[in-house]
Amino acid sequence: MLYKLCASIVTGLLVIGLVLTGRETGFAQESKEAKDVKVDKEIVIKPVDNQMKYQTTEFTVKAGTKVRIIMDNIATIEAMQHNVVVLKPDTKAQEVGLAAIQAGEKKGYIPEHDGIMFYTDIAKPGEKTEVVFTVPPPGDYPYICTYPGHYATMQGVMHSVAEE
Repeated sequence: MLYKLCASIVTGLLVIGLVLTGRETGFAQESKEAKDVKVDKEIVIKPVDNQMKYQTTEFTVKAGTKVRIIMDNIATIEAMQHNVVVLKPDTKAQEVGLAAIQAGEKKGYIPEHDGIMFYTDIAKPGEKTEVVFTVPPPGDYPYICTYPGHYATMQGVMHSVAEE
């Protein structure tokens, strides 16, 4: 209990620091609670009804810009809980997906893995979760859902391109 309280306080302070200073935190995961942070682009990702598929399987953003990804879970079946986990290029989706099962519900199915860059929390049916981050250098960054078993079919690619 004390650990969760301390973790919440630290996370809150990091978010406040990000919002007030506009600076990078140094962590890959920048902010999951910064709804008031100004962004250059907002991406809404929804599942296909009650299926283990994303409606949006790819999108393009400019490197260095601030982006908000929103997981809008429009599913209605309890087992259709989803998130969006952006991975480094060449990271194996299966490796992260299997590690997510090991991480379990207490860790939100987010394993400690070097290939994970950014992620939304799990959204239950009817919920929305989000993450705000600065787009990494140009390249193709896969994204998956790490809820158990979903990674196999819930995949997409974030294309980061150079600013013009």
